[in-house]
Amino acid sequence: MPARVMVQEAIQYGRQLNEIRRKNRRAYENSQKESNDGGTPYYKDDGEFLYHFRKQDRLFPVITLVAYWGDEQWKGPLTLHDMLDLGGNDELRQELLRLIPDYPLHFINLSRLENYSFFRTELRTLLELYACRGDKSKFLEYLQTHDECRSMDPETFHALGVLTQSELLHAYMPKEKEETLNVCKAIDDLIRDSMAEGEAKGLAKGEAKGLAEGRIEGRAEGKAEGEARMARLVQILWDAGQFSVLSRVLKDIEFRNQLFQQHQIL
Repeated sequence: MPARVMVQEAIQYGRQLNEIRRKNRRAYENSQKESNDGGTPYYKDDGEFLYHFRKQDRLFPVITLVAYWGDEQWKGPLTLHDMLDLGGNDELRQELLRLIPDYPLHFINLSRLENYSFFRTELRTLLELYACRGDKSKFLEYLQTHDECRSMDPETFHALGVLTQSELLHAYMPKEKEETLNVCKAIDDLIRDSMAEGEAKGLAKGEAKGLAEGRIEGRAEGKAEGEARMARLVQILWDAGQFSVLSRVLKDIEFRNQLFQQHQIL
């Protein structure tokens, strides 16, 4: 991996060099056509002319961040020195290491990372959600309590779907022309439906008793019961890997009630 990253970054620097040289050649040719009066030359010396790279020309830095999301510990090399065969002579080995520049990876192990506070972009949201992938209730809670989830760009949303292997997230991918998307829409709508169903059931119980106390208790009981039923159904479908079914559960009340009966969620 270090050698691969080194080659890729060298290619990017090479592209920048080629672009600078191309612009310098064009500018030099134009200066030769426009000025024949012995004015200030475009290149200051033969070296600049030979390489078409002036003293003031600069390259943009290229930095590669390697993100590892495997569950097992990373076993590959982390630096170029780790990949070299330097022989068995310790003295020679140390001398070679001194002479050969190392090339360490900028490496992030997503399975081991615990502190995300130094991230300032949507990458932080992505990594924190990925850290919750093993705890479904924690994953859903994060989506519900972090407003930034509701304004992810399409690239971050797509990356989240790939990292979590979630068919549900892929099903809610926006159209290409949409700039923002609602990551939590499916979960929010499921919870909203369960709360509405629970409140309706609670009101019915309370009105049957004909007491204000009964209405309050019935509403709270029905709301809690509705949420519990929906949470149990979501957990069952999630554990079974039936992510695509969640979308239908959201839209089809009759189908949702059939699933309640099928899984004996009363």
